[in-house]
Amino acid sequence: MEGNTYFSELLELQLEPQEDQWQVISLFPNPCTESTRLVLQSQIAAQGILSLYDALGKLVRQETLPLSSGKTELDLDLSQQAAGIYRLHIAIDGQRKVVNVARQ
Repeated sequence: MEGNTYFSELLELQLEPQEDQWQVISLFPNPCTESTRLVLQSQIAAQGILSLYDALGKLVRQETLPLSSGKTELDLDLSQQAAGIYRLHIAIDGQRKVVNVARQ
């Protein structure tokens, strides 16, 4: 392709917006000293996975999350983790969200 320009066929894509089946309502306190409470609101009952990663991206903890329809509250014990910034990955029913949490 020495200086030549080529064009491919133009395709139109229409993506349907995916409605969130669940959302993070709060993570409090943040920063925390020993534990924090995760509050989720959901339209579905499902089983999810919580994964906690340190600042270097290393998986330091993983657990299942039973999600009920309506409000779900979960206390996360971070007392065994060193002080620092962590990323909490929440995966439920094909949807994934990431929340930062600080441990003092």
